[in-house]
Amino acid sequence: MPWASSDPEGTLATYRQENEGIRPPEFFEMAPLAPLDAAAKQKVLGQIARASALIFTSGDQNKLLDVAQDPDIKAAILARYRRTSRAGIFRWVPTMRYGSSPRASNLTR
Repeated sequence: MPWASSDPEGTLATYRQENEGIRPPEFFEMAPLAPLDAAAKQKVLGQIARASALIFTSGDQNKLLDVAQDPDIKAAILARYRRTSRAGIFRWVPTMRYGSSPRASNLTR
């Protein structure tokens, strides 16, 4: 969900690079950029429904909320959370950046 990022394509490229050899590049599928027209909204709803994970990019969180407050998208995100959190799959995994290095470290411990 790239809506908060000022550089969605660059962010996607970074995620793919950081996970090279762990996940195939197509594992990360970017949602359409905001503002969403009817077709883009339907695509996002489909992506949420079939996603194995939802990644919300850092950046201007007001831009994220502009999209996530749409009643249908908000309901889909909440439904996905409720379905997966019971199985222990859905959790927040923060990353820390070291200067300009693209390396990330899992801080969940």
